Amino acid sequence: MYEDGTKDQEKWKESLMEYLDNLANNAQPSSIDTILKPPFVNRYDKNVSFTLYFVPKGVPCNIFARCIDRDLPQIEKENKENNFTNTLLCLIEF
Repeated sequence: MYEDGTKDQEKWKESLMEYLDNLANNAQPSSIDTILKPPFVNRYDKNVSFTLYFVPKGVPCNIFARCIDRDLPQIEKENKENNFTNTLLCLIEF
């Protein structure tokens, strides 16, 4: 491990990406309750909030259309062309 924790950060980043990929692409993800805590300490005076929303069988265009309360003509085409298992929405606040 490097003094600045770079190696641990890289491992954590890889684990996080695998976890998100699992949530997005598996009809029955192993766990949606597990959160991967970073192995490093925040050395800055700023807090960061990471909120992840999991939408099972959610298609991005359908979710967006519900948010703006409109029917979008490209939704049917988008639904046929893409095979979405789940959708993840992430909110990062600084």
